[in-house]
Amino acid sequence: MPRLLSIMEVVKIIEASQGITKSMLTLMYLYCLRPNEVTGLQIEDVDFKRLVFNIKGKSRSKKTFPMIPVIEEMLRKAIGKRESGPVFTSVDGGPVRDLRNRLTIAKGGACITRSVSLHDLRHSCATHLLDHCENLSTIEDLFGFEGAGSAFKNTKDTLGNIRDASRALWDHYLKMSIALGFTKPVTRNNGKKPDNEG
Repeated sequence: MPRLLSIMEVVKIIEASQGITKSMLTLMYLYCLRPNEVTGLQIEDVDFKRLVFNIKGKSRSKKTFPMIPVIEEMLRKAIGKRESGPVFTSVDGGPVRDLRNRLTIAKGGACITRSVSLHDLRHSCATHLLDHCENLSTIEDLFGFEGAGSAFKNTKDTLGNIRDASRALWDHYLKMSIALGFTKPVTRNNGKKPDNEG
């Protein structure tokens, strides 16, 4: 049984990680992805023109996900100028095979003592979306749910709903990150003093 994480715990763990580990955990959390779907993501599966990426699901069917800006930035940085191979690579240039260990290290850095698995992170995504009243069918699409006679459909409406859900989840993440002091709040006055200041 998965052990659900609070949004505070998720933020602490992800912010305690660095580099591609942070990108992989963020991608996994925001899109409810399985560990092997993240580690198996290939450069040819990423389309920056359409701002989508393709994941091979559990049944080997292809699922298309829309990129939100933070994920586009992370993917561009991870890929760099490479044209093929895994998106996320280890120091030897091969695919990352130790994501579980990386999570354990990040958990330690976040001073979280209880057991946490990658499975927990994925299930926490769906729970947090439900907590914020996202559409159940959208969560099922994100989670790869396949009921009787159902299948993931890469329709325009589905992609739009998933984009909205991932953006909403990222907004909640940012609010908690700001509250915990990991992220500075964005000023919207372009550096100008408010009218009531001298």
